[in-house]
Amino acid sequence: MIIRKIKNFYRDSQPIVEVAKQYGIKERAVRFQCLVNIYIRHSNLEWYRFLSKYRYGKAYLKAFLSPKMVKKIFLQYNPSQEEINILNDKFKCNELFKKYINRAYLNMEEVSKEDVEKFLLTYNKAILKPCDSQCGIGVEVVSKIDEVLPYLGKPYVLEEVVVNHPDLKKLSSDSLNTIRIYTVKEKDHVIRALSSSIRIGAKGNIVDNAHFGSEVLPVDITTGICYPKSVNILGEEKDTNYHCHEKYVGMKIPHWDKVINACLECAKLFKHQRLIGWDVAVTKDGIEMIEANSKPHLHLFELTNGPSKAYFLKHWNLDSIK
Repeated sequence: MIIRKIKNFYRDSQPIVEVAKQYGIKERAVRFQCLVNIYIRHSNLEWYRFLSKYRYGKAYLKAFLSPKMVKKIFLQYNPSQEEINILNDKFKCNELFKKYINRAYLNMEEVSKEDVEKFLLTYNKAILKPCDSQCGIGVEVVSKIDEVLPYLGKPYVLEEVVVNHPDLKKLSSDSLNTIRIYTVKEKDHVIRALSSSIRIGAKGNIVDNAHFGSEVLPVDITTGICYPKSVNILGEEKDTNYHCHEKYVGMKIPHWDKVINACLECAKLFKHQRLIGWDVAVTKDGIEMIEANSKPHLHLFELTNGPSKAYFLKHWNLDSIK
């Protein structure tokens, strides 16, 4: 396992270059410290990239979750493969969360060419994505029948395009900027909203996932008011939006109570899943549940909230997550 990680590490050197350039450190020094983390902490290059901002404070670094710890958390607290399969299927989630879904959609495994033609005629353009898509991979905007035909009979979902509320659309007009909410069912079996942020898509990208260069702006879970600075996958912070040039400080997310309540209600549908990441769009008419994640990115969570190892040890009754 470690040998494979080291091989992958040498195959992907771009993050090393980016981190070294950002912090003015020699590439070989960064590479050596990554290798140490792979061997000692079983961490991978992506983890180092997410936490590069904190890398040089060793005591602080130990307070973060390593990939090995994250794997153990998900194995212990999301044990139901049946529920995981539901959460990992975009179409099944759409059916399950219909109360909070207003957009039209088609299951590409069950429709005909005529159904698709009618759909595109009605909505002009649509979002096509694999039912098991993760991190925005494979998501496309389509407008012509020839673009969709190759996916007929395959596990894809075709959806009406969701448009952000004007207050959020101005942050990035190219992508749908969604709210990420983490809900947890703690050891007292009460479901709580643990953390929230809004992801702001990078210029020219149709998805707002951090892996595609988006900014992540923390949001106060109680008030829906944005924090002063966003952060990206490399730990770079910004206090001003690149698109509308407005300061983030004091910005408030519309329909915030509806966002939180929808996530808490949907989380109750799962008996065994204790940790779920929800992606919710805010529109001019209210909210739209986009998808749920059975293994939400905890490194992204830590990027905006800081170290979380102590939380999981205290609130989740873990003896050890080394």
